[in-house]
Amino acid sequence: MPSTKTSLNPDSPPTRASWWIFGVGLAIFILCQTGLVLDVQLSRVLPPEADDAYCYIYNAIQLRQGFNYSTPAMKDLRSQAQPEPGDSIDRQNLKWELHHSLFFTHYLLHSAILLVISWISGVSLETAYKISCVLGSLLIAGAISFFLLTITDRLSAGLALGSLALTMFPMQGIHYVVPTNLSMALGLILLCLVLRTGGQVKWSLFFLSIVCLLIHRTGVIYAVLGVFTSILWRYKENKRKLFLDLFPTLVIIGFFVLVTFIFPLPIFHLSPMAHPPDTNYLKEVWYNAIELFKLFGQWFLHHGVIMGPQQIQNMIASHWLLFLGLQLLGLALFITPWFVKKRYGKNSQIFRWILSISGALILLPSFSVVVILIVLRAGWLYPPQEKKNYLYYVFFLFLFLLVLSLLHVMYIAEPGHPILRADLTNRLWVPFALVLAAIFARGLWWVIQQIITESYNFVPQNLQKHEFLGRVMKPQYLWLVLVIFFVVGYLPGLVQAYDIRENIKYFMVVRQNVVFDQDQINSVLEKTSPKDFIIYDDNLIRHYILSHGGLERRAIYLPLLPLPESFQISPETPKYEIGWNPFLAVQHYENVRDVQYPLIIPGGSTLKLSLDPQFQPEELQILPGSQPRQGTSSRLSVIRRGATGATEQKDIHLSGNDWQSFPLQPLRGGSLLLVNLDPDKPLLVGGLNFSGQHTFLWPWQGVEKVILIDVQRHLQRSALLPKQVKIKGINYELEVLQDSGSTVLWRLRPEDQKNFPATRTSPGNPAAHVWTSACDPHLTIDSANDL
Repeated sequence: MPSTKTSLNPDSPPTRASWWIFGVGLAIFILCQTGLVLDVQLSRVLPPEADDAYCYIYNAIQLRQGFNYSTPAMKDLRSQAQPEPGDSIDRQNLKWELHHSLFFTHYLLHSAILLVISWISGVSLETAYKISCVLGSLLIAGAISFFLLTITDRLSAGLALGSLALTMFPMQGIHYVVPTNLSMALGLILLCLVLRTGGQVKWSLFFLSIVCLLIHRTGVIYAVLGVFTSILWRYKENKRKLFLDLFPTLVIIGFFVLVTFIFPLPIFHLSPMAHPPDTNYLKEVWYNAIELFKLFGQWFLHHGVIMGPQQIQNMIASHWLLFLGLQLLGLALFITPWFVKKRYGKNSQIFRWILSISGALILLPSFSVVVILIVLRAGWLYPPQEKKNYLYYVFFLFLFLLVLSLLHVMYIAEPGHPILRADLTNRLWVPFALVLAAIFARGLWWVIQQIITESYNFVPQNLQKHEFLGRVMKPQYLWLVLVIFFVVGYLPGLVQAYDIRENIKYFMVVRQNVVFDQDQINSVLEKTSPKDFIIYDDNLIRHYILSHGGLERRAIYLPLLPLPESFQISPETPKYEIGWNPFLAVQHYENVRDVQYPLIIPGGSTLKLSLDPQFQPEELQILPGSQPRQGTSSRLSVIRRGATGATEQKDIHLSGNDWQSFPLQPLRGGSLLLVNLDPDKPLLVGGLNFSGQHTFLWPWQGVEKVILIDVQRHLQRSALLPKQVKIKGINYELEVLQDSGSTVLWRLRPEDQKNFPATRTSPGNPAAHVWTSACDPHLTIDSANDL
């Protein structure tokens, strides 16, 4: 086995090539990561994850107003968020969400940044938030680059950045530029400065710690890491000088812990949610550990494990014992030819080749794992000499934090069980994955050099002398192994990573991609005084309107009815309700709100309107969707079914941008169905009406229920149209005033109690008052069999 050639020196002074590789890697990283953020921001009117975004925007408004919680809306909402005896767990968590989204403000620096951007550029806070996301993404890219350059050489840092370009970290990842990710970026910069200066960063540590703490409470982790690292790097120095240097930072950390954890101030205190009855702490810690194991498994999959299509990966994840059995079978087939050769000689050559190749194909996942482990071993054993202490330190530091994070259990408002598992673990996985990327890139560069020089020091010395390895450890074979590894393992992983990125991009664009009609809000504010109530049926609507003048009007949050006994209200003061448009809300799917304008009927799907028994429409008007979209359907079938069973069907074609009228047989009751005849293209409907006056876009009279049957997803999404709401024992009829955009503005008119029709029970909370206002934010998924 040749091993006499001298290996290249990867620690030689940086060349222009290493700078180029680093620059290209950084450019690819920014193009993919920041490019994703910029593309999403430009594709939407509202910021992505609008419910969270408007919490941040609302916090900025509160900071500008000096945290004025004495406004009419704040007084009312605080009262409704108070826990009461007998509250169910779901109701407790709804109150938790309301209280903490309004009164828990721990992103002070982030809020200040939004205000400064808005003031300097003269833009709205929404636009300022979008600008901060793009700038924040660049900050994250710079922090990651600085971190990689601190723990490895430039060339390896460039390779690592390239490998991370398509990485979509779980949960918040780094594509959501929120305070926690900004705190991580600043924390990495802080840690790097401490390492690079040997802990001699008295005031840099102090000021960066303040920044980390004020931008998000997870900043306390990085501030403590900075102090700990300084102590570790300077423990041989004069203890008194070390203490004096760290004293300002220790004071600010201690004060932050005091007011947020020990004696928490209300605006900094995040109280725990109600614990579901079907879980316990130890079970959740175990589930956290399982999530961490999955993170490691996904890392290996994305770095070249040859597993085949996603369907096979899912099957292996569900039947891992079967997979292990197949690998043992492959190993048996692979080594069997050696025994057959000894017994049957040359006569068995073809048979032995068939067995060996079959075993090798089955063992491809194991072979690729071995390649990854060899690369990681090389990166671990041969880091840059001047940076190896940094690399080893941050590896064990973040590994320890990952293990420690398993003890953090966070519950969330989801009926029946906690769904936000391994929250802190996922956040701390990002810096640890950066360390793994540095080790992998360094090892890959080292292995390539070893193959060029035929040194093979990446293989243990005792294995280098093995007869079998002596035959296969030749440059041509090793290059072939690397090519197979990249082409069959790593490149498919990149393709899959790109698909995941595109899916996440689509998700970020469509999720909560709502359209607010500012005229509705202006109309309400003009026609009301601070003593009048605005009723909200959703947290996103509530936060949006509170951020646009709603703080000066009284407020009722509909999902939390009934109101507390002590809540004072006059029958004439509930004036208006703003809620999601039920016709558009049928576009909900799973947990994702996709309320858009116009109505989107997927390919092959059906929109069904259930009509009042006495309603007898004679004409249907349809407004084609006006949103520009390529490849949309214009063919639909209109099916009119009367209560008596009489049926009329006609196929029509929509064209232009104006209302189009189609006559209907004068049948009573029953239903009207709009069937998208194109199985592959969505049908956009901008308006649908029976009146012919076009005062409203949608028929509010005569329609009892709206159903969208999505054939492609085999789901049926339904929504009841709101008719009444009951507040403090008083029934109010809902009169539609405006229905443009994704929301509807209703006017409330008190009605005599005896004339109030039966109402439905509030789901998930039998003790709550019944209400039939705006569409249920969690629409039902029924069987699609009542066409």
